[in-house]
Amino acid sequence: LVDQAGGWTNPATAQFYGQAGGNPNLEEETAETWTVGVVLRPRFLPDFSMSVDYWNTAIDDAVASVSAQDIVDFCYDDDSGIDNQYCALVGRDLDPGSIYYGALDYLLQTQLNFARTETSGYDFTINYGFDLADLGRPAWGSLDLRLNGTYLEASENYPSLSDPDFVNPSLGQASSPEWALNVSARGTIEAFTVYWSTPYQSEQSNVEIEDVDL
Repeated sequence: LVDQAGGWTNPATAQFYGQAGGNPNLEEETAETWTVGVVLRPRFLPDFSMSVDYWNTAIDDAVASVSAQDIVDFCYDDDSGIDNQYCALVGRDLDPGSIYYGALDYLLQTQLNFARTETSGYDFTINYGFDLADLGRPAWGSLDLRLNGTYLEASENYPSLSDPDFVNPSLGQASSPEWALNVSARGTIEAFTVYWSTPYQSEQSNVEIEDVDL
């Protein structure tokens, strides 16, 4: 870590002492959720069904497990300065005589209360099953097709209690894909059944890279 303006370079290595554990000072969460859905079964296609649900969730004081890197990032990014819950989890070498003076030397990784989290999206399921005899192939049995999916419309975290408008979007990051799908097919011929399925998730970023002016 180098401060180009101040001429300070972190003298420590990339490793230092830390702890991980629970947090007895957590506050309870308060959530507001709502959902609406529809199911379609058209008469002209009797073996077809489709369901779509929209959901929206907002959680105040959301309890979250925060990675070591996020603790350091949120400590630095908080506009309120260093007087925040993330900087309180980070220690520095304060011995002026040490060659590591000013360097990070401790980090406590624990669960914390975010100001809030907000997520919304759609869940949907499409089913279509039919006998292949209807297509002139009676010896081929039946076929059932299914598509399950989720479209994540928004996923936003507000990690700072002192700056509740500071937002850290997680849509498209690891474990929060915009699209998550599962396609399956099941074929049945008399006493035999063949099943196939495959999942799909849209691209996600695994490592966040930021350009910052120190």
